[in-house]
Formats: sequence, C-alpha cells, structure tokens
Amino acid sequence: MRMALCASLGALALVFVQPISAQPSDGGASAPKWHLSAAQTAALTDANIAALKVGLNLTSDQAKNWPPLEAAIRDLAKKRSARIAARTQAERTPETHFDRVKQRAATLAQIATELNAYADAAQPLFQSLDSSQKQLFIVLTTKWVRP
Repeated sequence: MRMALCASLGALALVFVQPISAQPSDGGASAPKWHLSAAQTAALTDANIAALKVGLNLTSDQAKNWPPLEAAIRDLAKKRSARIAARTQAERTPETHFDRVKQRAATLAQIATELNAYADAAQPLFQSLDSSQKQLFIVLTTKWVRP
C-alpha cells in the first residue's frame, strides 16, 4: 500500500516539475498564462485517482462500488479540461453583458449536471465507508467538485 501511495505522489511530483521550470522568471505582466497540457492533466487525474484508491484501502465489498466512481471522476476531469480548453481557445463572442451572463448560466447548468452525475456515482461507495475513510474521501475529492 505504501508503495502505491509513494508511486502516486511521485507521479504528482513529476507533473509539477516541468511547469515550475517552464514559468517565466521575470514575473512581468506580459508573461503568457500557463496551463496544464492534456498529458499533464491526464497524469494528474491518474495520480489523484490512484492516491484516493490507495488511501481509502477499500474492502472487497467496498471495491465493488469503485468502478462507477472512477469513471465519474475521469468524466468530470475530461469535461472540465474541455471547458477550460474551449474557454482559452474561443474568442469572446458575446457582444453584450447579458450575452455573457447567459453564456455563463449555460456553463453552470452543464457543470451542475456533471456534478450530479458524480454525486450519484460516489454515493454508494461513500455510504459503505467508515468514518475515517469518509473524512479522507472528502479531503481528497473536494478538488473535483469545483467548477
């Protein structure tokens, strides 16, 4: 178990080594914004999922509820990455303030649907966890439920 947790943490470290060295040293206002690449995002998602699974130390009964949760986490991460990529690549097409408000409302509705799907997938596993596993679950998954 410790080996898998160490491997997960090592993967996380590798994901962040390149971005730190790739950041501009001048810190100027004209510096381009930095974003994770698709490969870095996938590696970070894999590492987070592995850390969650190892940290929870699931019993065989609990493990039966793991695959739907893992699929939901991957789907949530994939859709979030797609939203971020679309937002950075798209030009600002809304012409008015109210167009932007409506566009944001549509995005929030999409996020709400995705979070509900995640909650539906997570609930069976969460209900089977003991109190210490539940605390760890909440700590390790909070980052996935933000828009």
